[in-house]
Amino acid sequence: MGSRYMEGLDPSESYKVLDRNAPDAIRGYRTEPELRHLIGPGVSAASIWLMREKLDAAGYPKVRIVASSGFGPEKCRVMALADAPIDAIGTGSFLPENWMETYATADIIEYDGVRSVKVGREFLFPKD
Repeated sequence: MGSRYMEGLDPSESYKVLDRNAPDAIRGYRTEPELRHLIGPGVSAASIWLMREKLDAAGYPKVRIVASSGFGPEKCRVMALADAPIDAIGTGSFLPENWMETYATADIIEYDGVRSVKVGREFLFPKD
């Protein structure tokens, strides 16, 4: 689970973003896991909605959003509840129970010739 909020987000701002875009998602009782997926740190419904707002405001309404990080059935259900504008989901390490020996994840480790990974993924760099 992520421990950081998208730039410009905290719980209060997350509620505001969802109130603008998916008010029914934050109405009524929500469990702690549901709230974490809606307004928590990491990849939340609020962060996805804020990204869509920023892309649209910058003139990029056709840019598609691919979300990943902890997406299993419960998180997918909550994203649907929030009508999160996701075009594709990367499930990473979640796979159905009968596929227990399969593990798949993907990380971008280089862009335009510059090596870059998130903290903790340095082991992905090839040994020189």
